[in-house]
Amino acid sequence: MMCALCRKGRPLRNSHIIPEFVFKPLYDNKHKFHLLSAIPTKGNAKLQKGIRENLLCQECETSFSKYERYVCGVLTGQENIRSVRNGRIVTVSGLDYKKFKLFLLSVLWRAGVSMLDFFESVKLGTHEEILRKMLFAEDPGPPDRYGFLMALLVVRDVVQTDIIIKPSWSRYQGHFCYRFVFGGIIWVCFVSKHKLPELARKAFLSLEGRTIMLVSEIESVSFIMRLARDLVHMGRV
Repeated sequence: MMCALCRKGRPLRNSHIIPEFVFKPLYDNKHKFHLLSAIPTKGNAKLQKGIRENLLCQECETSFSKYERYVCGVLTGQENIRSVRNGRIVTVSGLDYKKFKLFLLSVLWRAGVSMLDFFESVKLGTHEEILRKMLFAEDPGPPDRYGFLMALLVVRDVVQTDIIIKPSWSRYQGHFCYRFVFGGIIWVCFVSKHKLPELARKAFLSLEGRTIMLVSEIESVSFIMRLARDLVHMGRV
């Protein structure tokens, strides 16, 4: 089998697309979590591990794991970063630009190459190979190349780490982007060859490790509320 990243014929690992650490808040006392589907022809499922696929060799899996460990440390407060909240805006500084951005690019790329139904909306086209080469070279690129926005997902100011939503696509001022929800954060990844809007670029993670996050109450996030209504209507929750 050929590794999707290094393109070498090697034994493949059962690789996570979204890292395992973000699934931990979902597990019950039997180490299972519910996968809810809003597709009429598909039922809900119970899984014992995060969504996985035979995708990467051990060497490439290990190269991604160092980014995952770092971001896990950031999200759990184990890394030394600084955050200041002013109303609905949180300014974060002290992030490792390379590790943090390569983490998200690795999730975006893995979702794009995945054959699993959960990631069927992520279709990267020519960007797939560009991202593969960047990841293989451990090159995060400049801030406005595959830049991303982040928003904390909260209910009455409590961060919702126990929600993972099937990725979807959207447009922002004419630019294509993909939305991921995991780890208590809405991640919006821009996949565009054109110059992005200045307002978005100002919020992207900077080379100095600074970014701006919005605090979003879940009831104000339209695409999540639409999904919730669909699930309720179908009797899936």
